This record gives sequence, structure tokens and C-alpha cells, in this order.
Amino acid sequence: MKILLQKNPGLPIVNHGPVKGDKKFKIFSEADIFVFPTYYRNEGHPWVTVEAMAAGLPVISTDHAAISESVHDGQNGFLVEKKNVKQLAEKIAILAADKSLRDKMGAESRRIYLDNLTEEKWLNVWEMFLGRLLNQIKQHH
Repeated sequence: MKILLQKNPGLPIVNHGPVKGDKKFKIFSEADIFVFPTYYRNEGHPWVTVEAMAAGLPVISTDHAAISESVHDGQNGFLVEKKNVKQLAEKIAILAADKSLRDKMGAESRRIYLDNLTEEKWLNVWEMFLGRLLNQIKQHH
């Protein structure tokens, strides 16, 4: 990314790197697109994509680990192949050029977040899971 930005200083792209706390949410509120092309071996379901969805952003990420459980290709963003820079650039260009598509995908990200990924929803899922696990343990003892 650094090389791309050095070679093309006029691009409307900002690479913030790792950001935490209130600064992250300020950046989300000012962003049009969230891009997270991870291929980190130990990645599971990156919380940062959930946070971007909560902020109503379309997400472009790699089809890696559990990301496709919340980023649905063509609905609330795009999934690209790992390390496929051309595909990543194409998807960024599509969203950069089409505000109505960004708005539509961002609204879908927010809907998916509210329907499935809020803290309350996660706690309900864990409560249900633990309840079933306890019932199975009781049946076997």
C-alpha cells in the first residue's frame, strides 16, 4: 500500500495503519469504504470488520477465515482473493466511483450488524450454546 500511495500521491486513499479507541471510530465516521485485505494465518473473524459494518461502511476484504460470514460479496461489500492486488484495486475503484452503491452496501452492512452482530446478539448465541452444552453434560452424567 505504501508503494502505491508513493507512486500515486493524488489518490484519495489514507492508510491509517493500526488505530485504537475513539480515534478509530472517528476515522470510521469520516470514511467512505473500509478495506481490510488480510491473509494473516491466525485471523478468525476480525472484529474490525464488524466495527466497520456497525459504522455503516461497505467492506472490501479477502475471502479468508470467517470473514465471509459477515461480508457478503456483492451485498455489503466485496471479497477478493488473498494477495490479488489487481482484484482489490478493481473493487476499490468500483466503490470509489459509485456513491449510490457505497450507500446501498453500507446500509446493508449496518443491517447485518444490527440483525446478527451486536453484543446482545453474540451474548444470546453464547447463552444458547452454553445451555445446550450443559444439557448434554447433564444427560451423560
